[in-house]
Amino acid sequence: MSHYGYFSAVRTYYEPSYRLEPNAKLPIAKIRTMIERELEDFFPGLEYSILEASNWVRVLTDRLKSLTRDLIQSCGERYKVITMVTITQRHQQAMQISSQCMWEKEYDTVVSHEYKSPSMHAIGTVFCVYTP
Repeated sequence: MSHYGYFSAVRTYYEPSYRLEPNAKLPIAKIRTMIERELEDFFPGLEYSILEASNWVRVLTDRLKSLTRDLIQSCGERYKVITMVTITQRHQQAMQISSQCMWEKEYDTVVSHEYKSPSMHAIGTVFCVYTP
C-alpha cells in the first residue's frame, strides 16, 4: 500500500526476444492464390463506376489484409502487412504501377494480381515486410 492508500500497479516487464528472422517461410503461393481468387470472385458482373470504385477499394484492401494475416500466422506476428488495390477505368490507355519499399530479400515479399474486364483494370498487391 502506498502512502496515499492506493495500491501500486504491478508492472510486467518483457525481455527482448532478439529474433532476427521469422519462424517459417511465407506461404507465397497461398497468398497469390488468395489474391487471385478474391479479385476474380469480386468483380464479375460489375461495370466500372467512379462512385463505387472507392468503396470497392476499401472492401478489397481490408479483406486482402485480414486473409493474408490469417495465412501468415504460422510465420509469427512480426510481419507488417500492407495492401494496395488500384481500380481504373479501361479505355484505350496504357498503365504502369510501381512501388518502392525498404527490403530484406530473404524475408520480405510482394505478391500481386491483375484483373481485367472490358470496363476496368484492378490490381491487388500485398506486401509482407518482416520487422525484427
